[in-house]
Amino acid sequence: MKLLSLVGEQPMPILLPARFLQPEENLLVCTQRTKKIATHLQNILGGGCRLHDLKAAPYNLQGVSEELHRLCTAGEWMVNLTGATKIMSLAAYRVAQQLQLPFVYLESENRRSLLYRYRFEGDRVLPLDPSQQPVALPELITLDDYLRAHVGGYDEGGYHRGENGRLDNGGLFEQAVGDALKNAGFEVKAGVRPKGVRDQIEIDLAFRLGNQAGIAELKLGGRENLKSGLDQLATAGGREYLGIYTAKFWIIARKLTGSANSLRSLAQARGITIIELPNYQAGKALAAADARQLVDAVRGELLPKPSSAA
Repeated sequence: MKLLSLVGEQPMPILLPARFLQPEENLLVCTQRTKKIATHLQNILGGGCRLHDLKAAPYNLQGVSEELHRLCTAGEWMVNLTGATKIMSLAAYRVAQQLQLPFVYLESENRRSLLYRYRFEGDRVLPLDPSQQPVALPELITLDDYLRAHVGGYDEGGYHRGENGRLDNGGLFEQAVGDALKNAGFEVKAGVRPKGVRDQIEIDLAFRLGNQAGIAELKLGGRENLKSGLDQLATAGGREYLGIYTAKFWIIARKLTGSANSLRSLAQARGITIIELPNYQAGKALAAADARQLVDAVRGELLPKPSSAA
């Protein structure tokens, strides 16, 4: 089986189905705008993955349909409709119908990874396997996969250190938080800097649970500029870097009070979850209650949420 995927701005709708379906060949159809993401995915998927630069304009339904039709005439193909423009998805659907090819769609909203699989029977659309529709995807990626799919490459500097090479107060807090997450089963990386913008963006902590990932900016909450943490998260979690599906956390070793309390509305507007750990003591592991609060808050954002129809 060969899998044709339409590459959009977000890589996970392409990577997760490809990892689950394990096709003999992955063909990633991309535009000039999405070529970078397609290249990241090709590097991860490795052998058997190739790119196709769409020649037709991505909003030209007839042109895209004809081009995709030519790509799928030889071999047993399945089509992933999840990514790219709506016109490209519509064109791929038309081609799948014309050639009677099975197709899939990944639901990613509310942290779910549900793969819907369909087949054609003439003009009728039927589940590919009625007993397994949809499929809740198992854990398919590492944190390294997630980061490279979005930014290509990155450096991992670890917890923050002072000029003497030892963990400073900020690094000790990062380590305490990182250890609490690791103990709860999260995969964690510290001091992540995407290559190409490493002087502008440093992610204090990145972590993964299942197929979902989050990033965190940590602040002790003293005289440092608290708002800078929100700015870093908004930039790192933007569409052009770690994308719209990456959860963002602002973890502070104090309670927000007084004028700092006004930052709550700013965080909410940017989709950032605030976690306050006022019982933290420098150089020590998080207290059990704080560790539970941290883990529960992060899990609550990363674990799949019930369907609105439930």
